[in-house]
Amino acid sequence: MNSRYAAVFGIENLVLNQHFRSPTNDLPIDDVKSLSVNKQLRDDIDRALHPMVITKWLQASEITLSEQQLTLPSEHLSSDDKRALWTVMSQYLDNI
Repeated sequence: MNSRYAAVFGIENLVLNQHFRSPTNDLPIDDVKSLSVNKQLRDDIDRALHPMVITKWLQASEITLSEQQLTLPSEHLSSDDKRALWTVMSQYLDNI
C-alpha cells in the first residue's frame, strides 16, 4: 500500500521482508550502475510520469520503478523492453 494511503487510513506501512524484495533493492551500492538514457526516451518518460521526476536512472536486469528511481536492462531498449517499461509505468501510475 502507498504510504500516503496508509497514513490516511491509520494503517502501518509494511515493508516486505528480504525474500520478497525486488532484486534492485538488495544490490550493494557498488553493483548498481548509473545509466545514460537517450534524451528522447528520457523526455517521453518524464512527460508520461509528470509530476513525478526520475532522479536516478540505473541499470539492472529487471525494469522497476520506485519513488524517483527507474531501473532498465540497458540504455538501448528492445521492443519488448519498451512494452514492459510502459506496463510498469502504467501500473505505478494506477497505484498513486
